Amino acid sequence: MINKKVIISLLIAAFLIILLNITTLHIGYNDSHEYIVNSRFFSTEDPLTTVRCSHSCIYPFFQSTFTKISDSLTTLKIINIMWLLINILILYKITRKSKTLLLALTSPIVWYMSTSISPTLITSTLLLLSYHFIKKYQKRKKLTNLILTGLFLGIATLMWDAFLFIVPLFYIAFFYNKTVKEFLFTIIPTTIIFSFKFLFDYIFFNFPLYSLYRFLGTTYLTVFKMGVWAERFSVRPLTTYLIMLIIISPLFIILFTKKQIYKKHKPELIFIILSSILFFRIAQPRYMLILYPIVILLMSKYFTKSQITFHTIISIILIPILLIPMFTYTTDAEQMQQDIYQLAEDYPDQNFIVGSETNILLNEIIGSLYYGDKINYMIGLEEYQTVQNNECYQSYSFSSESTLNNLREATISFELCPTEKEEREYNYLISDLPTTELADFELIEQYSTLYLFEKT
Repeated sequence: MINKKVIISLLIAAFLIILLNITTLHIGYNDSHEYIVNSRFFSTEDPLTTVRCSHSCIYPFFQSTFTKISDSLTTLKIINIMWLLINILILYKITRKSKTLLLALTSPIVWYMSTSISPTLITSTLLLLSYHFIKKYQKRKKLTNLILTGLFLGIATLMWDAFLFIVPLFYIAFFYNKTVKEFLFTIIPTTIIFSFKFLFDYIFFNFPLYSLYRFLGTTYLTVFKMGVWAERFSVRPLTTYLIMLIIISPLFIILFTKKQIYKKHKPELIFIILSSILFFRIAQPRYMLILYPIVILLMSKYFTKSQITFHTIISIILIPILLIPMFTYTTDAEQMQQDIYQLAEDYPDQNFIVGSETNILLNEIIGSLYYGDKINYMIGLEEYQTVQNNECYQSYSFSSESTLNNLREATISFELCPTEKEEREYNYLISDLPTTELADFELIEQYSTLYLFEKT
C-alpha cells in the first residue's frame, strides 16, 4: 500500500501541474502543434487544416481516441499529465523510498515538460518499464521479464519514431554481456511490436514504409547535422547545453564521480553516456526526459542526504526560471487565439491560406488554438505554393561512394509530394507578417497579431 504522505505529495504535484496547464497555453517544444492537429485529424472526417503526418503518426492516432470523446486542448493535456504522474509513481513503487519521490517531484525537467503534448512523456515511462524488467531479470532470471523488456521497447518505438535511435543504445548498454538467447528473447518482441508500424502505414497510407520517410530523412539529417540542420545547430546558444546539464538535476554530473556506480551499474552508466552524447548533439533539453527515470533511481540510491537537500533547494529555484518562457508564450498565444476567433466571426465560412515566409507552420499553430466552427478549412502557405507549382515538399537521396574505380553508383531516393491537386477556392490569406510574397493578395485587415489578405 502507498502511505498517506506519498498520496498527498502526488495529489499536490498533480494539482500544481494541472493549475500550470490551466493558466498557460503552452503545449511544449518542437512538433507539439503537429501532434495536436494530427490527433484532431484522426478523430474527424472533416479536419480543420492540412496536416503533415509524416512521423510518429501512431502517437496522435492513440490520442485521437480521447479527442473523439472531447475535442479540446485540455483533453490532450490531461493525457500527457497522466503519463508524467505515472512515471513518478512507478519510480516510487520501485524503491518504496520517500527520497525517490522527493527527487522525482523536484526534478526541473518534470515541470519543464509538464505542459508538453509530446510522445517523449509516454516513451520515458515505457523506457522506465523496460529498465525495471531488465533489472528484475538480472535478479530472478525469468525469461518473461526479458519479453516484457522487449515489448515495452517496441511500444516506445511505435509512439515516437526518434526512439529508433535510442533502442540500439539500450541494447548496447544492457546486452553487451548477455547470451544470444537472452538477446533474442528481448529483440524479437521489440521487432514484432515495431512491425505494427508497417501495418499502420499500410492501412492509413497504403504504403508500409511511409513513416520511415521522416526517420531516413529529416531525423537522419538532424542527428548528423546535415543539410539545413547544420546551419540551425551552428547557432545553438551555450545556455541550451547548460540547461541540458542541470535539467534532470543540478547535481547530474556528480553521478559520474560515484565509484559504486562504475562497479554496480555499468550498463546504466553506458546508456546515460551514449544517450547524452546523442541528445547533446541534437541540442534539445526535452530529450533528457528519457534519461530522467534512470538518473533519479541512481540518485536515490547513491546520493547523500546533504546532496539530496542541495538538489531540492537549487531545483526549487531553477523551476520558476524555466517556467517563465511558458507564460511569455501564453501571452502571445492568447492574443493570437483572440485574433483567430474574431477573424472567424468577421469572415465566416471561408477557406484560408495560412502562413508566412518566416512561419510556414502557422496553420498548425492556429489549428491547435481554434476550436470553433466558423472556419471551413485552412491550408498551409507552403502546401498551397507546393500544390500550385506542382512540386514536392521534400526530397532525400542516399548514394554509395565507392573507393574503387567503379562505373556504377547505387542511389535510393525518397520524395514527399502532394496527394492531389487542391480544388478548394482560397480568397483569403492569414499571416503573422504585414507583407506576403503572394502577388495576387493585398492586406485588408490588421488584428493584434495576425494580418488578413484578400485575393485581388
